[in-house]
Amino acid sequence: MVYFKIMIVATLYGGLGNQMFIYAMSRALALRSGEDLILNCSSGFKYDYRFHRQYALNDFSIKYQTDKLLSFDFVGGRLIRKISEKMGRHLFFPEYKLLNEVSGNRYFENKWIEEKQHKIIINGYWHSEKYFKDFENQIRKDFIFSNFFSKDITQQADTIRNTKGIPIALGIRLYQECEKVTIPITEKEYYSRAMQIIIEKVPDAVFYIFTQVPEWAKENLDRKYKIEIMPENAAIDDLYLMTLCKHHIISNSSFYWWGAWLADKSGIKIAPSKAMNQDFIPETWIKL
Repeated sequence: MVYFKIMIVATLYGGLGNQMFIYAMSRALALRSGEDLILNCSSGFKYDYRFHRQYALNDFSIKYQTDKLLSFDFVGGRLIRKISEKMGRHLFFPEYKLLNEVSGNRYFENKWIEEKQHKIIINGYWHSEKYFKDFENQIRKDFIFSNFFSKDITQQADTIRNTKGIPIALGIRLYQECEKVTIPITEKEYYSRAMQIIIEKVPDAVFYIFTQVPEWAKENLDRKYKIEIMPENAAIDDLYLMTLCKHHIISNSSFYWWGAWLADKSGIKIAPSKAMNQDFIPETWIKL
């Protein structure tokens, strides 16, 4: 069987940050190859029995199409995908190759940029801006937020905008919900050093803390600084609020990475040197 559409196909999964990386990589790949982008926005969440994550990109102006057959989004599609993975090609549309992120998300794979890809179904996390740096402006446009935020979020946004000083977003991620953590965890000392660097450059800094572990933040962050611990909002709301801050300190988190990346490009960005992917941190950011 020959399928006459020429597409780049990807499946979204994980939380908001991971979904954004998958989209950005896939979108850039499609633009680079001159092909349309097909996204499967459902299958990647059907079997997420542990975290119950869902499609989370509704609030952005992203561009994609859907095709249930090509993306295995049909009854029995999971089995057909497994068979196709063993074959290296789509069982129903063999002209479409199945390609994985070979590195296991440990480093950037340059081949995706050097070689134009056609009729492929990709799978991976793609945690590096290098996968879409050549289309950065378009990705930033795609990730423009809608204007439909609740009254509470609008009030929090106004608080950040009207800060008496310079607002700094600090994101803390400890992966406390995971039984086994393979990602390097940022410790108290990292945040202390990062906050000191910010204060030396920005004496009137006010740190807005975004975290799911507010008690840890209260106990471990240096209280000699001006600190405001934010309410635990929906992920999309926190991401929006983080982008309103001038400078950023992030943990090893794809979610907080996007909060820093989408914000003012001239701001200071501080991130851990030991990351999930050796190319996770952009070259212009400060690594500690």
